Amino acid sequence: MKSIRRSLVLWSAASLGLLVLGGGLLVHAQVERTLRAERQGALGMVAAAIAGQVEWEDGTWKFEANDRLPPECSRSDGAFGFVVWRPDGAILARSPSVSGWQPERPPVGAQPRFFEFDRPQHAAGLACALPVHAGDGADHGDCTLLVVADARALYDTLAFLRTALASTALVMLLLGGALVAFYSRRALAPIDRLAAQLARMDADQLDEPVALERAPAELRGIVARLEELRSRLAASFARERGFNAAVAHELRTPLAELRAAAEVALKWPEADASLRALRETLAITVQMERLVGTLLAIHRAERAQPSTELSPERVDLKQLLDEVLRALAATAPQRADRVDLDGVTGAVVADRGLLKSIVSNLVDNAFAHSPEPSTVVCRVGGEGGRYFEIANPAAADALAPDLEQLFAPFWRADKSRADPVHAGLGLTLARVYARLLGLDITLRYAGGVFTARLGPFRDAGAG
Repeated sequence: MKSIRRSLVLWSAASLGLLVLGGGLLVHAQVERTLRAERQGALGMVAAAIAGQVEWEDGTWKFEANDRLPPECSRSDGAFGFVVWRPDGAILARSPSVSGWQPERPPVGAQPRFFEFDRPQHAAGLACALPVHAGDGADHGDCTLLVVADARALYDTLAFLRTALASTALVMLLLGGALVAFYSRRALAPIDRLAAQLARMDADQLDEPVALERAPAELRGIVARLEELRSRLAASFARERGFNAAVAHELRTPLAELRAAAEVALKWPEADASLRALRETLAITVQMERLVGTLLAIHRAERAQPSTELSPERVDLKQLLDEVLRALAATAPQRADRVDLDGVTGAVVADRGLLKSIVSNLVDNAFAHSPEPSTVVCRVGGEGGRYFEIANPAAADALAPDLEQLFAPFWRADKSRADPVHAGLGLTLARVYARLLGLDITLRYAGGVFTARLGPFRDAGAG
């Protein structure tokens, strides 16, 4: 498994090694250039002194060895030597150290030329070759002077420098790697603390906030997003626990009624008592079937994919409300007469089936919270008519202190839950369907009027 700490240490150590290597090469090149320049300067001065002893005199080239020659010229140990060639290639003079071997005449130019020179039975040396001109201005040809000096001291110094630089680079690399590992461990310690905190967190400990003391700037955003995720998970688990408790509570009442009906039928097996028990059992079964059907609808809607589940079309709002009211008139004709549709105009683009279910639940909820014989007002409003609103008079005690609680599954103003028709899932299902359409439902209560607003619709036009 890839490790950030290991990658950080390896890349930092590699970068440090490259920097040390590059710095060492630069230092070596600069020192070598300086030492070579000093050595070449000294060798050039000696070569100039020797060239001063070569003269054109009495029609021939002569070399006069005198006390003006540098002392190196008299050495015979091979550490220094020189050779002077006549223009025709014959040797005019040579030092004692060159008497045992015959060097080749090197090519020369207008300026002294410095180069490496291999000497038989001696270490490699540094050589200087330059032309020697006659002093009378006449063209007698040029002699060639070759001066060779032992370069072991130069090479030994450079070898020592390379060893010192390599040793220093190795020590710096080891120490740098250790320091990088140490400081990376310290720098990444907040991640380890955060991981340990998350490892201790489970479904029963979601109330503990995700926090990190002295969190570095790079982790603050991650900690904040994790805290938001924890809050959503905690809320989700709380809703799930509340939902499970509410489902159990909702099912307990009809199950108890079923049991009571069955016990009555067994205790009094007369035909009339059994028939009443069967009717009650059927009514309770229908109630439970409606409850389970609504729960399944919410479950399917929460997991639906809009791109595959929806069939958007142009829906006339007035026509849709007429369909809803006709269905309402079949069960409660007095309620259908209490709806004001004068403010409903225009059309929207939405899935007709889902939109009809949303509007039906909103209308049903409006009647559930409004006293008779008050009127439920439906209208289109907002910017460009992009919202559909249903308003009805309502008493404050019929609503939750926080209107968002009305969307909670199984919430009902009647705490005794005596109403067998309303299970407290209508607004829950309506909001799930609305969000599936890309809409939302907002609630408002002011001046004794409760208003539910649906929208904004993506596309609205005049009907």
